[in-house]
Formats: sequence, C-alpha cells, structure tokens
Amino acid sequence: MGTLATIRVPRRVQQGKRAQTPEERAAALARMAAASKRKAEAQLHPCEPSDDDDEEGGTKRARRVVKGLEEEFVCPIAQELFIDPVTAEDGRVYEREKIARWFQECEDDQSSSPVTNEPMGFQLFPAHLVRSTLARLVEGGAIVGPLVDTWKAAMAKKEEERKKLGALKQRAEAGEVEAMAELGVSYDKGWLGLQTDGAQAFNWSIRAAQEGHATASCRTGIMFLKGKSIPRNERRGCEFMFSAAVLGSEHACEFVGYCYAFGLHEYPNDAEAARFWFLKMARCKHKDSVENTRERARKWLQRNAPGSPNPPDPDASDLEEEEEEVSTPEASDQEEEEEQASEEEEEEEPDEAPEQAADTPSLRARMNRGWMAA
Repeated sequence: MGTLATIRVPRRVQQGKRAQTPEERAAALARMAAASKRKAEAQLHPCEPSDDDDEEGGTKRARRVVKGLEEEFVCPIAQELFIDPVTAEDGRVYEREKIARWFQECEDDQSSSPVTNEPMGFQLFPAHLVRSTLARLVEGGAIVGPLVDTWKAAMAKKEEERKKLGALKQRAEAGEVEAMAELGVSYDKGWLGLQTDGAQAFNWSIRAAQEGHATASCRTGIMFLKGKSIPRNERRGCEFMFSAAVLGSEHACEFVGYCYAFGLHEYPNDAEAARFWFLKMARCKHKDSVENTRERARKWLQRNAPGSPNPPDPDASDLEEEEEEVSTPEASDQEEEEEQASEEEEEEEPDEAPEQAADTPSLRARMNRGWMAA
C-alpha cells in the first residue's frame, strides 16, 4: 500500500475552534482601534498614563512627549511659546515681534536666517495653524510647565489689550478727542497689539489736533517736520508746533523757544520771544515734554537771562494724570521724537540769525506778531 500524505490541520480546527464570522472580525477591529486611540491619548495627555504601561515607563514616555511638543512650538529667538507666530522666508516659524526686531537690526537691506544664517527676504506670513494647534495642546494639558504659565499670562494680556483697543476705537470713531490722540500714539508705537502704521498714526493725530488737542498738535507738527509717514513740510510743521504751544503743550513751547533763540525754521532770532516761551513751559497744562528739553531751556535762561525764574520740574501729580489718560504719549512717548528733533535743530543752529527770504515773509511775520498774544 502506498503511504498516505500528511495533512496539516489548522490550529483552530485542532483546538475545536470555528472560524470568525464577519461580525466577530468587525468587533475585533473595533477593539484594536480603541486600543490605538487610548495609546494616542496617553501620548497627548501625559498626566493620564495608559493602563498598558507601568508607572515608571509611562512617566518617562510622558516627559519625552512633552519635551518634543514644546520644542515644536518654541520660537528659536525668544525661546518661548508662540503668541503671534509667523513663517519667514527660511521656512521656519518665529514670534512676530522677535523676527521683526531681528530685521530692524539688519544692515544694507540684507537679512539672514536666525537659525541657519543663510540669506533670506523680509516677508512674513501668519502661521494660523501653528497658533491654533498650540492653543489646543495647552488647553488639553498636553504641554505643561513654566513656558505654558508664561504663555497663558501673555495671552491674557493680549486679550485685555484687544478689549481696550476695541473700546478705544469706538470712542475715537464717536468723536472723543482724547481717544483720537491716544489711538494715534498706539498706531505709531504699536501699542495694544496693533501693528505700527504711520498713516493711521498721522490720520488720528491730525484729527485730534484739528479738534484742539495740544499734544496731538505737537505730534502732528513733529511728523511734518521730520517727514514721518508723510511728505516733509517745514511750514506746516511749524504752524502745528506753534498752535500746540499756544494750546499749552510744554514740549511745543520748548521747541518754539529754541527756534526763537537760534533763528531756526524761519523764526526770527529774538531773545525776548525765546525767554517768553521757555518761561511759559512752567505754566503749561500739558506736561508732555521730557527732562532733557527742560534742562536745555534752563541752561539757555541761565546764560541769556540771568535772574529769570527757571521752568520748574512738572508736578508729579500732573505727570501721573497724563499717563493715566493716554498711557505715556505725554511723557515717555515724546522722548524719542525730542531727541531726534533736537539733533536736527542742533545741526541747523547758525552763529547768526539767517536773513529773511524775500518770498517767505508770511510765516516769519505771523510768528513774530503772534508770540506776545499767547
């Protein structure tokens, strides 16, 4: 007789088990999917380790996951979690404020990547997905620690600024002069979460100036004199500065006095008029200047008008009141502009008063006639 061939019987048949039905296979797949989901959640939520892991192993895995997530959402420059992330031309994500400052420090209109040091352009693109993903991870507890605490504080501040800005715009658009002036400063300095916008800064400043706001008139004058966000116009700049001085802007009074002292910007060289405006600084309602301009006025009075009372320091309560009204446009906000304006004036300072141009008598005559009326 021939030998019988060996037949291999499947194990489940050997054990008396039947094949799975389609419903049973579907249930098994569902159980596998649920297990995979639990593992994924354990990675995203390290504070809730998986039941499949022992305590020590789960803790180590959680630490690795948290560290990896943080590194993905940390600005390479600031080393903090993103608040306003943007994508640069090198393909990397940065905090907007930090990369903008990096660009400002570049020379000759050439920029390089803060990470690779390779040349790159200045374009920035909002990284909306990065911001929304980070918010979800923080809210879900996937990222924890000091960086998250700092992020939460920054986001709370940003939300507060957003509400303040909304209220400020509403007041300004309703015609409130003080709000117009403050909004102009905010656009100029990038306060309340705004991007700096010279055109908006000028528009709101000149609107407030036209309504008789002294400091806004002074700021508008400086913009015209320096050509800041608008074409330079010395005549209009001087007119706004003179108007601001008449309205009681301390900074504008110092400017007008200095112009009279040295015959700058078509003002006649007139020591009596200079003395009048320097002394008027002490009586100004709007203490919007800075200490070095006050010191400059004191020194001129000491040299040219011995025995004259020096303009006193502004009363502390007045400064606090102005800061409460407009944050800092009346004090620290003017410091940068004053330093630049004073540099321009010192460069132009002549040994003798310039001769009056035959075709520009109107501004000089108007200033010469009007200072005593103030």
